[in-house]
Amino acid sequence: LDRLHNESKATEWVEASVLTTVFEEKELTTKTEEPTLKDEIFQVFPNPFNQQISLRYRLSKRVRVVLNVYDERGTRVGALVDDDQNAGNHAVQFNGQFLSEGVYFARLSAGELQKSIKMVLKQ
Repeated sequence: LDRLHNESKATEWVEASVLTTVFEEKELTTKTEEPTLKDEIFQVFPNPFNQQISLRYRLSKRVRVVLNVYDERGTRVGALVDDDQNAGNHAVQFNGQFLSEGVYFARLSAGELQKSIKMVLKQ
């Protein structure tokens, strides 16, 4: 029974490792269903994306939030949030329909927190 239980755990681990992408020491699911924030502070879905991407973040207290999107050269291509926001979960949609295919970076500044996530736009 223990052997069967261990084999079951190994199968679960293999399945989970196939469905999960690790980025900046955090896990972002690559399933087609939208992930929950759980212990994540900042995540994007889906990634890679085609035009539309959801940027989600969680705040533990009311803070000033600045959320921008930059291209690989560091040029700001989107200003999404620049406001004081309350604690809780927040989501912002970014539409990259007028951008070229390539790599972009979402940069979140929330109080003392600074976090960036790489996003890939596929046309």
